[in-house]
Amino acid sequence: MPNIYGGEGIVIHENCIILGIQKENRWYNLDNNYKGAIIKTIGGKLEKKDYNSMRKALIREIKEELNLSLKDIKVSHKCLFQKEILMGDLNPFDSNSKIMMKAKFYYVNLPDNIKIISGDLPIILKIPIKDFIKLDYNVIMDSNILKKYFIKIDNDIDIPKYVSLFIPEEVRLYLRSHYE
Repeated sequence: MPNIYGGEGIVIHENCIILGIQKENRWYNLDNNYKGAIIKTIGGKLEKKDYNSMRKALIREIKEELNLSLKDIKVSHKCLFQKEILMGDLNPFDSNSKIMMKAKFYYVNLPDNIKIISGDLPIILKIPIKDFIKLDYNVIMDSNILKKYFIKIDNDIDIPKYVSLFIPEEVRLYLRSHYE
């Protein structure tokens, strides 16, 4: 039985995927006082106000994380795929995690004329799909590798030294089949 249910979005804006770095209170303390953080698709866990709809959870999270209004969010009605996995299988910072996640992934298209502004995430990334497909997922890397894709940085935080793309392989496969 999964511990976490949620909705996740493959959020596309101007032929780029939009991702977010998890909130600072979820960062990992590493050796030498360095910090590590997960970069993931936009979305989150199901809450009571979502009425058991993972799609509604996703829409709520997009509004919170990207500070968008409902009229700017075009979410597919049918989920692209569902993923159930141990968090430790995707998270190199906590590979021993036994938390089970079950999420439905949806396609989300944002109009080209909107500006992406972070709501409650410290860093938002906008990565061209052609670059994203080539990146290493679920491995620890220096955050400077991805810094050129940062589009919003909260000035009150220090950028984590290390990051990992917490991305299921199905996301890459979906983008490859639709954008290559």
